[in-house]
Parts: sequence; C-alpha cells; structure tokens
Amino acid sequence: GDSPPGDSPPGDSHARMCKADDTSATALYSPLRRVAAANARYWGERCADAPEVVHLVRGDVDAIARDADVPNVEHLADDELLARRVRAVTNPAEVDAFLRRWAAKRGWRFGRVVADGMSVTAQRRAFCNARVVFGMHGAGLINVLWAGGEGRRWLIDVPPGDDGWFGEVCDVNGVGYVRSTTGHLTKDASYATKFEGDAVALVGWTRVNVRGLERDMERAGVGVEEDR
Repeated sequence: GDSPPGDSPPGDSHARMCKADDTSATALYSPLRRVAAANARYWGERCADAPEVVHLVRGDVDAIARDADVPNVEHLADDELLARRVRAVTNPAEVDAFLRRWAAKRGWRFGRVVADGMSVTAQRRAFCNARVVFGMHGAGLINVLWAGGEGRRWLIDVPPGDDGWFGEVCDVNGVGYVRSTTGHLTKDASYATKFEGDAVALVGWTRVNVRGLERDMERAGVGVEEDR
C-alpha cells in the first residue's frame, strides 16, 4: 500500500496504549523483525541515505535553560523539571561528537533525530537503516524496532528509568540492549512527590560520561558482528 508497514487501519478503535510497566507490552512488540525488514524495503533507496548511528532526543535543553533563565538545565528545581516533563541528556553536543567519531571509524553515518513533533512516518524513515540507537530512557527509543537494515542492531539506554521493559522487548526482537550507567545523574525527579493517579512523573537529566559510554559499548560488543 501507500503507507509504511505497521500502520494501523484508519479508524481502528481496537488500538491500545501500553504503559512501560504493562506486562503485555513485551508480547505486543514481539516479534517485529519481519515488520522492520519490510519497513526498510518500503523506503528502498531512500533508506540507504538514513544514518546507521542515531542519537534520539526529545526537548531542546538549551532552549529550556534560556526559558528558565538558568545557566543550564541542571540548575532547574524539581518543580520546574516536573512541570516540563522532560528526560534529556545535558551534554548532547559532546555525545554527538563522540558518536560521530565512533560511527566514522566503522564507515557508518551519524544523525541526531529530534522526535518532538515528528510524524510516525518520518520516524520510520529516519530509523530504517539504523544499526545503533542511543538515547535517554524513554524518548521514543522503541523506534529501534523500525531498524530493518542488514546485520545486528543495538539499543543504548541511559537512566533515569527502568531497564527491564526495554531489555525484554529488545531480547524478543533480536536487538542487543546496553544500559549505560556511567553518566552522572545530575537531577532525578522521578519520585519527587508529584503523582497523577497511580502514575509517577518520570523525568530527569543525565550528563553522559562519553569515555564511560565508550567502555560500556566496547564491553557489550556494540558494532561487532557475530560469527555466522
């Protein structure tokens, strides 16, 4: 058809949202490798232009800091942080520079994808050739399941957040999962006394230690193909 694989039929009233702690979520996303491969085929030659290494972000940390009149987002109080409902890396430019160098050594391309306001179709296009996806826990990391290129795929997840759900979803879809905890959690308001019903506002900032990230990636074999 004219839509990428995985699109819901128009007017589908049976679709449901799964929370990260929903035990049915793993079953819902398992397995999608066939859909991911079909996604890459759908985009054809345009998929070949998409980056192999992706830094996925939500929220412009510099704009948020300017708006709050603080030197950087690490200076926001818990209430200000919760009001913005954002989880983000506080040094994205440094992370970008490292991932770009890391990708170039392997003959891969790097791209930063800002998911805010991005259509689902555009996200599928952006990830159709991805081999390595990096981002703050949440932030649309499930887009790794659209990565339909040849070879292994990896998801690198940094806190705050729970590693259980993404790890299980990656396992059943043949995606290598790396939870990098070498960053410095500069502000974690995950449990900062603001509840909505039974849900906790999970937000926070992490300054990533790129040397530690590189060590975590090396230990996990990111970018290394298994013997066939």
